[in-house]
Amino acid sequence: MNTRFVNRPLARHLARHHIRRLTAAAALALLAASGAQAVPVTVAISGLPPGLAATLTVKRNVCPDGMGWIDNAPQALSETSQTVIERVTTPLGQTIFRSRLVTRYTASFDTPVTPASSPIAFERRCSTLGMADDLFQFGIQVQGFNAGGQAAKLSGFVAQTLQSPAGVAVNAALAAKTNSFTAVNGGALARSMVHTLDANFGASLGTVQGQRLDLQRPSALIPGLFGTVASLFVRPDGGACVQAGASTHCLGEPGLVAAGGVILRGLQRSVQGQPGTVRFQFELMQNFPTGTLRLRAAADASDLPAYLVDGAAQAIQLLPWQALDQTVTVQ
Repeated sequence: MNTRFVNRPLARHLARHHIRRLTAAAALALLAASGAQAVPVTVAISGLPPGLAATLTVKRNVCPDGMGWIDNAPQALSETSQTVIERVTTPLGQTIFRSRLVTRYTASFDTPVTPASSPIAFERRCSTLGMADDLFQFGIQVQGFNAGGQAAKLSGFVAQTLQSPAGVAVNAALAAKTNSFTAVNGGALARSMVHTLDANFGASLGTVQGQRLDLQRPSALIPGLFGTVASLFVRPDGGACVQAGASTHCLGEPGLVAAGGVILRGLQRSVQGQPGTVRFQFELMQNFPTGTLRLRAAADASDLPAYLVDGAAQAIQLLPWQALDQTVTVQ
């Protein structure tokens, strides 16, 4: 078991005691010697596809000199799946029933809390010292493969809870989604004016990339369907671009940065005080058609090249992106 701390004084403190990196067996022996109490934990995680090899990581905080975290023993997650029938409204307004497979990854186990008193120098309860609550932090690791075909893991945060002596129950839904999207004032977009919209993006696993704002118009052939006429997006290298069909123009290039009747005026990837928020600034040209327009804020979550699925390497999208959209009127 590894010990990892968050500040230099604490790292120096651990070095003096030669316990910077403990094996799981040694750590468990120390916990037994200190009389650390174990509490029951149940965990259920949804949002992931079936067949994965996933492990739950468990940490608890300690406060000998500032706050740090100790790794408790990790736990293998078991898969349970069931089919549910749900009611769905199609883009044409029809109501249909369809089946959907719901998968959860679960674990039930006992794990140590930080003891009230311990002969181990670094094991000091944060609550006793008035520095913080006594906490557990749960994470997940999904086994996969890197571009060279070697074993790799994708890690993410699951939950943080109190070290309750009565036990801990965690129910978490992992997702990659647009958390919020600025509503257009009055639901109308005027042409030849600069509009500013903020969208906040987040992913439980991987990193957020390819943030974009799609401008979509209703299909002339199929009622209820929309087609993208222009997109404002962030390139992998951080550049900001506007695209319509095969035409792409990016900020920093000479001339007007426009495509599909949309001018990109600005794209701010980091908004102060709002982690994960991207600010899109654009203008609709006079030749942009009036009428109904759908604005869709979406992105992608990074993945490993492949994951271990039912015992074999398979390229899959771990968390499909859940976008937010709003329908407005172009005037």
